[in-house]
Amino acid sequence: MIVVVMIGILAAIAIPAFQKLTNRSQNTAFVNDLRIASEAIQRYSLETGGWPPGDGVTLPLELKGYLPPPDRWTLPTPVGGLWAMSNSTVTPDFRASLLVNGYGGGTARAAEIDKQIDDGDPATGFLRADGTKLTYVLER
Repeated sequence: MIVVVMIGILAAIAIPAFQKLTNRSQNTAFVNDLRIASEAIQRYSLETGGWPPGDGVTLPLELKGYLPPPDRWTLPTPVGGLWAMSNSTVTPDFRASLLVNGYGGGTARAAEIDKQIDDGDPATGFLRADGTKLTYVLER
């Protein structure tokens, strides 16, 4: 009986630590992917003289040669949701932004991600969260 209780106590300690570690590694993988995608979009902009046409729903096909393989850009991100690009015709607040539509990680997780990128506040700065999507501002 004592062994069973000790295993239960160890499990109660280990499971939250494991979940925290898993979230942290997913956040780091997402931030890395975000930097890769934003650099690809900015490289496209420098080479062509303008932002790719973003509809706010998907990533533009014009980025195919700029985003590195494997084709993870059509799959869900490490924190949930799908990649998209928006420009001023879709999102009037920003001239260009990288989006994650369908993000459901909540504001606490968005704040954790924002601490790795910006000021830790998902309501200001480069990374914004509104509950259903993450927006990374490329140009205001």
